Amino acid sequence: MKPRHYFFGRLLLPAAVLISFSGSAVAANLWDGGGGNANWTTALNWDDNNTASSVTTSNVSFGGVIGLNSINDYTGYTAWQNILFNSGAGSFNPTSTTGADGDLYDKIENNSTNAQSVTIDAISLNSTPPWAI
Repeated sequence: MKPRHYFFGRLLLPAAVLISFSGSAVAANLWDGGGGNANWTTALNWDDNNTASSVTTSNVSFGGVIGLNSINDYTGYTAWQNILFNSGAGSFNPTSTTGADGDLYDKIENNSTNAQSVTIDAISLNSTPPWAI
């Protein structure tokens, strides 16, 4: 019996091919500093012009050189998967207002050649050791 093929756009797949994706999606919040202030709760400071998602599957990413001194002004412990500094990012120093602490579920990672610092009042590490900070 001749195998059946299905054509999807320019992709030809035999009928026996099974494609699956595993893992959960991580929301990306890329700082662009376009909001007129340095606050994390200002929607226009993020690339999609929405307030950064605060869930355990969200990344907070910094790139470029605008708004190097951003302020985590969320109240209470705010959950993040990762705090990331992208390749080519300037020397960022995210800080926090009093009481704007964070729950970190994975890592703080610097992919830039520039030094980074994170000055948040308190960060609770909720991942399994070893921590990548």
